[in-house]
Amino acid sequence: MFLALALLLLCAMPGAGWAAREVNIESREENGFARIVMTFDRLPEYQEALEAGVFVLSFKEPVDAILDEIPKDLPDYVGMARLDPDGRAIRLALNRAYQVNLMEAGDELYIDILPPDWKGSPPPLPTHVIKALSRMAAAAEREARRKQRQLEAAKDPPSLEVNLLKLPTFTRIVFEWDRFVTVNLGRQGNRVTVRFGANVPVNLAPLKTQAPKFLREINRSDDGEAMTISLLIDDDVDVRGFREGDTYVLDLTGPESAASASAQLVATVLGRKSAVAEGGTPPPAGAQTSLPAQPPRAAVSGAKPATATKTSTLDPQQLAPEGLGDLPRAPAASPVEEKAPEHTPAASAPKKPADIAPRLSEEELATALVEEFTHNSIP
Repeated sequence: MFLALALLLLCAMPGAGWAAREVNIESREENGFARIVMTFDRLPEYQEALEAGVFVLSFKEPVDAILDEIPKDLPDYVGMARLDPDGRAIRLALNRAYQVNLMEAGDELYIDILPPDWKGSPPPLPTHVIKALSRMAAAAEREARRKQRQLEAAKDPPSLEVNLLKLPTFTRIVFEWDRFVTVNLGRQGNRVTVRFGANVPVNLAPLKTQAPKFLREINRSDDGEAMTISLLIDDDVDVRGFREGDTYVLDLTGPESAASASAQLVATVLGRKSAVAEGGTPPPAGAQTSLPAQPPRAAVSGAKPATATKTSTLDPQQLAPEGLGDLPRAPAASPVEEKAPEHTPAASAPKKPADIAPRLSEEELATALVEEFTHNSIP
């Protein structure tokens, strides 16, 4: 009987069954007003009231607060501060007919005590608090958008098909999406990452079991919302990614293929310049062009026929500006000594290779290379 009565009294005590929520309180005088900042681990529901010079802040659940420092910090504003026995209300006895303004900032509650003649807007929150609130709002908005995208993706998820194209000079990996998906291409050394803004299952088994040229390894990972395709490629492999509608194309080109294409491109450009120098019409873009041969020697009366004719060919290495790199050389013709004619009268000297194809400046050659690459770029 006695034990039952004790339990009944315990349950009837104020705040029984409730864990008091701790609150940290700071109070200070500002420029023309007083400010009290209450920081909770989680801001509870509350109500405010100002009656007969007493400000009452009531809570839905008990709080544990120490209020002794408030009258000491704000002697001109607060005469007394106390917490109700049940912990559900804080009462501040104001010294004058002050105005009270409340502002929330996350789990903080700002209580500003303003003079009776205060006019205009109430004091704002501190700058660092406003910035923190902005960051919190932005994070909450991003999270809401992420959840919305997840809901939409669950209703109609995107689909992806990966195709492979093997060519002698490069390897092409085609990611065919059924809708627009954001993509970000990155590279660090031999590691290439392709991050897509959607997370879908994808079959990479054919690329793993029969890895194409220039590709050592390929893997997939995701973070719940986005998906990343990681590739390990050979040394000195050039990587190029581009869009074609909703499809994303990734090309892997080896160094030998790039050097061969550059040599052929330079030879084509030099052939065009030589044709223009002779007054002819340059060949169309993409056509195979060979370097011009030396023009026939002028006939000279009384000259003895030469036993052999010396052949002169243009060397692209002599015409290319410095910094272009070594170009493949054509096999040199075996030199044959030419007998000088006896009593040969003065005659005009044959044209030199430099007269046929003048040396190109770096700017002219760079422009021609870009033009040729544009005409012959891979679709």
